Amino acid sequence: MVIEGKQVKEWVERAYNNAVKHGWHEEKKPTAHWVMMISTEVTEAVQADRKGRWMDDLDKSGLDCVIANDHHGGLVEKFYGEHIEGTVESELADICIRLFDFMGLMKAKVREKYEYSEKEVEICEIRDFTINAFFLSRNILSFISSNNPSILEFYFERIIISTFAWAESLGIDLVQHINLKMRYNETREYHHGGKKY
Repeated sequence: MVIEGKQVKEWVERAYNNAVKHGWHEEKKPTAHWVMMISTEVTEAVQADRKGRWMDDLDKSGLDCVIANDHHGGLVEKFYGEHIEGTVESELADICIRLFDFMGLMKAKVREKYEYSEKEVEICEIRDFTINAFFLSRNILSFISSNNPSILEFYFERIIISTFAWAESLGIDLVQHINLKMRYNETREYHHGGKKY
């Protein structure tokens, strides 16, 4: 599968601008903070899986119905908050959104495309959920502060590809869930209702 760089660039701008709007960049934080925040989303995905928090058929058909009838009237955001927020699907989207925000903060150059193979998806399919989470977390926490832009680009590419391959192995349409979660996040309160960070 290929994720076009143009799409990633749009996500980066949207995630970063929304984070600024909601107050997440008012205080300068060290790079380790942002890397940890991305990694935290992997842990939240594990917690969602432990609790069996996956979208069921009713959630999926409800979402399709709401999308078809919303016309940007707020139904999608309301449905998302009540039925999808906190699911594995939502938390995998959050990994990417946190990463895109970090890319915006770092003014990272977006590659022309991000491509992963069927073999990468197959590897994810044979691993347990927690093992995929471990390898993704290891990739995230391997951040190396460097002035070399190509090292930074490779770091971001590796996380994007790993997350998308994992999502595909689970049958999750990550593009849809990133777009839905971003839409939901844009309607949330400042600091998401009082979170410290």
